[in-house]
Amino acid sequence: MKHLSISNWLTQLGLTEYCTLFDEQYDGVEDLLHLTEVDLRKMGIENQIHRTHIISNILLLQEAERKRALSSSKCSEWRDKARYHLTMTKSPGAGRCLPDLTPRLSNIPGDIKLSRAELAVGGNQPSNE
Repeated sequence: MKHLSISNWLTQLGLTEYCTLFDEQYDGVEDLLHLTEVDLRKMGIENQIHRTHIISNILLLQEAERKRALSSSKCSEWRDKARYHLTMTKSPGAGRCLPDLTPRLSNIPGDIKLSRAELAVGGNQPSNE
């Protein structure tokens, strides 16, 4: 959502008459996420329907930003766990979101279980000696 033009956003909403008003005070729609209906009234937007339309779309933007932030933090959390369990430079999925593999690894029978060190170097097979 960063750097979404306010003019483009207001055009999508069919409220181009407010482009100048918003462009004078804000750089992009991400700067509008804190606005309330009272703020819009103070800015000079008298039409109740227009204020409601703007606020409802700001709420949608807030929700999209919240989901993006949550998704980003989850992805970071998964990556951190994956880096602990796998050597990312040797992993074919390096850099992608990977789930924690610990529960799956703990269910492998002891005689075929690989240590974390063996997994990190590519899963060396135990010798039969």
